[in-house]
Amino acid sequence: MESKLDTALDSAYESVVSLAATFGANPRLTSTARLSSNQTESVTGILLVDSEGLCLSAKGVAPPLAAGYIASIALRASRLAQHHSSNTEKDDSLPTVCIESSAMNILIRQDDEMTLAVYKTA
Repeated sequence: MESKLDTALDSAYESVVSLAATFGANPRLTSTARLSSNQTESVTGILLVDSEGLCLSAKGVAPPLAAGYIASIALRASRLAQHHSSNTEKDDSLPTVCIESSAMNILIRQDDEMTLAVYKTA
């Protein structure tokens, strides 16, 4: 039986993906962000951030005040990935950052206009 938190987070996840699509997020961001049912069981929060670091949506344990940090981490990861790809090679892949601690993991993914952070239990 699903707990109220699981149900709420599943609903929040779907609304964040829908919101990202509404704001014109890259389809690769929303499609790669989709999690299987086993993975959503450990999701405790979702944060959607615009390119300027403004929090568009925060659900569960994801703190809206972390939006600027999340955007900054994603931007730096993207720049690092671009720096390390060869000049002749066009890399269309989006870097994913995973911040791990003993209590939780934060998965961060950015496209041109949006950043999605998924908070999961460790």
